[in-house]
Amino acid sequence: MIWLLSILIFFYGVLVLTYIFGWVSTPNYVIQNSTSTTKVTVLIPARNEEENVNECLAAITNQNYPKELIEVIVVNDNSTDNTTAIANGFANVKVLQLQGSEGKKAAITYGVQQALGELIVTTDADCVMGENWLATLVSYYELNNCKMIAAPVMFHKEKSFLEKFQVLDFAGMMGVTAASIKYNLSSMCNGANLAYTKVAFMEVNGFEGIDNVPTGDDLLLMEKIKKLHPKSVKFLKSKEAIVYTKAQPNFKALENQRVRWTSKAKHYSDWKIKAILLLVLATNIALYGMLILSIFNAANWMPLLSAFIIKSMVDFAFLWVTTGFFNKRKWLWLFLPMQFLHIYYIAYIGIIGNFKSYNWKGRKVSNERTKYSNT
Repeated sequence: MIWLLSILIFFYGVLVLTYIFGWVSTPNYVIQNSTSTTKVTVLIPARNEEENVNECLAAITNQNYPKELIEVIVVNDNSTDNTTAIANGFANVKVLQLQGSEGKKAAITYGVQQALGELIVTTDADCVMGENWLATLVSYYELNNCKMIAAPVMFHKEKSFLEKFQVLDFAGMMGVTAASIKYNLSSMCNGANLAYTKVAFMEVNGFEGIDNVPTGDDLLLMEKIKKLHPKSVKFLKSKEAIVYTKAQPNFKALENQRVRWTSKAKHYSDWKIKAILLLVLATNIALYGMLILSIFNAANWMPLLSAFIIKSMVDFAFLWVTTGFFNKRKWLWLFLPMQFLHIYYIAYIGIIGNFKSYNWKGRKVSNERTKYSNT
């Protein structure tokens, strides 16, 4: 077991150092042009978002981008609350009702079909953004002629220990996203801040072939576009382009969210991302295995401690550079207790996420079926 843990920690350390270099070497982007001409459709799939959609739409309609070049579409996914009524209160927002189907992929597909914009920008109804968000995205798109752009997402208004834990965890995810795209390690992105051309979406036939997967409207779509346009998928590292959302309020909600995210892993076609996920999962499980063995054999304590220290050092270094970008270093004093929780969390979610059903927006979704059931 000692030799196995040593090997895993070595490769884990190499992986995280790669992520650090990838993040640091990705330049911070500032707007290069102020005369953008691209027609943009901001697409928001929404289900039961009456508590959030007003703030989201207010932020979008307040963008420093020519109003005549912005189309805002809210696709109502069979909401049972006042989401539609609130969205209809915005004069420049088009509200579409999803008919005969349900789920985020169906909502996005319907929205893209109706969109007039050259560039589709997706976000979630519980997100907010700064006034230069669209201008920055479009400037980067026009400068680089991208087919798809992944942009940063971060939590805000965090108060509890668990919410701060999610901030650090997500800062790491953003670093992984940037480095993975830069070094072509895997397809990583977040649908809360994602842009792609309508042409590219149509070229890959949208979600065809992955429409049987309940989630994956972001990463699995990126895989498809990346296969067709391998050099035209980019990460936009810019503070002006950050989209903010709220962390999950309790562990049950967090588990539910991360199980939903993890459930798509079995559907990845890229062997690199599967290998990386397996390495990370195996490393965390091995640490727990060594802890159990150490209870019965004191000789295992030193190898366990050494492995934990090495992992913690590279993890802290990674979070130091990513939290600096998001102005979240103030929570790094919680790193050590969060590190213990994170090892458990990765091992636990990594295992149950492959078979456990989850709830999403009042629907119970099976990990083995695409069929939703209302709860």
